[in-house]
Amino acid sequence: MERSIEHEPKHHSLGRILGIPIGLDYSWFLIFALITWTLATSYYPTEFGSWPVAQYWIVGAATAILMFVSVLLHELGHSVVALRYKIPVRSITLFIFGGVAQIGTEPPSAIAEFWIALAGPATSFALGDSLWPAATHGRRARPTAGPGQVPGLYQRLPGSL
Repeated sequence: MERSIEHEPKHHSLGRILGIPIGLDYSWFLIFALITWTLATSYYPTEFGSWPVAQYWIVGAATAILMFVSVLLHELGHSVVALRYKIPVRSITLFIFGGVAQIGTEPPSAIAEFWIALAGPATSFALGDSLWPAATHGRRARPTAGPGQVPGLYQRLPGSL
């Protein structure tokens, strides 16, 4: 006799966007802390030596959050195109290595799969390109464009789509 064992969800619910449940895997907190720490103790003190220490930590945390917002937008890019092809999107979960959009069925055709796969990187590049003027205009805005393009650059690697 087999018993069904229900497990606690491994993520924290953040709500819904376009009807899609958005979750935050607990592993995200580890990478959030690591990115914040790296920026607050290394990058920002080197680039902006006159800031108070608390400002390094606040801006480091804000930058880490913005990076994950860019990952969420990347996954929403995939999801919006999937929804357009009438493919249900079960959820989007952010975790230590980025994010994943879980679709409910296989795409109806190879071309649908192509456009769904392309939508995430296209969204990331559009975000990065839209932030580029702010990144190059002033010294304090430089870190904003890079995190927006990270998911798009990653997905250019072979086998990552």
